[in-house]
Amino acid sequence: MPPKAKPGVKKTKYSHEQIVEALTALATNAGNVLATSKEINIPRKTLSQWRTIHAYDYEIIKGKLRDALCNRLVEAREKCLDALLDSLVVTRQMLRDKHDRVRVRCGDLAKTLEIIDRVQRVLSEENAKRSAEDHEPGDGDERLAAAIERLAKRHEQTQDPS
Repeated sequence: MPPKAKPGVKKTKYSHEQIVEALTALATNAGNVLATSKEINIPRKTLSQWRTIHAYDYEIIKGKLRDALCNRLVEAREKCLDALLDSLVVTRQMLRDKHDRVRVRCGDLAKTLEIIDRVQRVLSEENAKRSAEDHEPGDGDERLAAAIERLAKRHEQTQDPS
């Protein structure tokens, strides 16, 4: 026996499309009758009755919404993965570029160090030769005599009044 309408309240007729839309809104709100009622401006009692009467349709609607949501999540996941992959490719290329620049710099550094080593070897050899020449017997005496002569000439030039 259907419930009787309140006196003075006109009973609203709803189309099948309105019922489907209301059940879809109800499923979207996770079955929350009060929130859906306020959202679509249909009495709570009416929504509860429709959910009971049209339970099969309601379950189909929930399944379709679930499928649509799953599809959207899959698409979002694929977009995120694509963006992440693109980001990784860019990052990888940036690291390769940096690696190449560092390798070039290291190569330049290695060449520079090699040149420094060569110069140090040459200087060491020159110093060794000079040291050997400085310590030859009699060589120091000649150098000392030459230095004394230079000092004597300077002294004479400063003493000479001309």
